[in-house]
Amino acid sequence: MPLLEVIHVSKTFGGLRALDGVNLSVERGETFGLIGPNGAGKTTLFNVISGFLQADEGQVRFHGHDLVGLRPHQICRRGVARTFQLVQPFSDMTVLDNVAAACLFGRHRIASIQGARERARHLLELVRLDAKASVPAGSLTLSERKRLEIVRALATGPDLLLLDEVMAGLTPAEGQEMGATIRHMQAEFHLTLLIIEHNVRLVTGLSHRMAVLNHGSMIAEGEPTEVVRHPEVIKAYLGERRSRGA
Repeated sequence: MPLLEVIHVSKTFGGLRALDGVNLSVERGETFGLIGPNGAGKTTLFNVISGFLQADEGQVRFHGHDLVGLRPHQICRRGVARTFQLVQPFSDMTVLDNVAAACLFGRHRIASIQGARERARHLLELVRLDAKASVPAGSLTLSERKRLEIVRALATGPDLLLLDEVMAGLTPAEGQEMGATIRHMQAEFHLTLLIIEHNVRLVTGLSHRMAVLNHGSMIAEGEPTEVVRHPEVIKAYLGERRSRGA
């Protein structure tokens, strides 16, 4: 049984069908990349999976149980965590306490602040932010804030981690470093990852499988190298004339 199953999920905003009968399955332990042009419906799908939006139709099954109708904190405590495109830490709190808060209110609900801070220190070492533990989160660089966003999600104790454009805005070197961090984190915690990313080269290198959304519909799925060569994918990214070699 797949860890995550998205079954015929649709979501409409007014006259816009943001998701149109989307089907997706993610196996335990794999990294699954989700790509597509701007406005394709990728973040809407993340919002439905994580409970920030309710699907109009369909099911989202995790560990065999339907998540539709649950609130975000309930889904988080079942083992699904996510990051956001717009990184918004608690700016006036220290980096350490940003992570400790996630430890306190996440899946395992660590009982004491001291225990949460000890756990947070260990997690910060994984993303090389331990030296910044005592500084306000608002003073971090973009790359550091992205790493803090990941470790806050990780601190909730997920089985499935949804990463929404964690490499956006990073330099090529920072993107490569982030990719290495993600690989290490997955191996350390035996995570399943579902990744939205516009950097196709990086997400292709990270993913076991990939899928492509366009106008709310899935147009390709499979091995990363095959997906990026699919005619419909080339057309979606480059347009009709370029896809024909015009």
